[in-house]
Amino acid sequence: MIDGLGVSFTALVMTAIIEVIFSRNGFDLYLFQSVIAFGYLTWGYGSGQTIACKMLKLHVVNQQTGLAPGSKKGAVRTIVQILAGFMLGVGALVDDLWMLRNPRRQTIHDIAAGTQVLYRRRNAFQE
Repeated sequence: MIDGLGVSFTALVMTAIIEVIFSRNGFDLYLFQSVIAFGYLTWGYGSGQTIACKMLKLHVVNQQTGLAPGSKKGAVRTIVQILAGFMLGVGALVDDLWMLRNPRRQTIHDIAAGTQVLYRRRNAFQE
């Protein structure tokens, strides 16, 4: 959610600048915002931490290796999360609540990407 606010604000400012300079609006700007958001989340999840994850001491890791997932897993995680959000919010809610019944505390987008979110306490990770 913190990442969503940050990305939305940044994209909104960039969109306003583009709109003023190039007199563009409508679908072009929506597409631009979507590309910015997808790129940021894919990079953040792929590298293991978005800005919000760093603030909350969370790490996204490859479930098998325990290392940063990489861009492919980051993209899968982002796409599944976006698709869940398109289901009138109910999909996103189910996706997030799924971790309450999963023994490894994984959401549906984590399961699809083969990732897991860990909390870092000082020098050790905790599931």
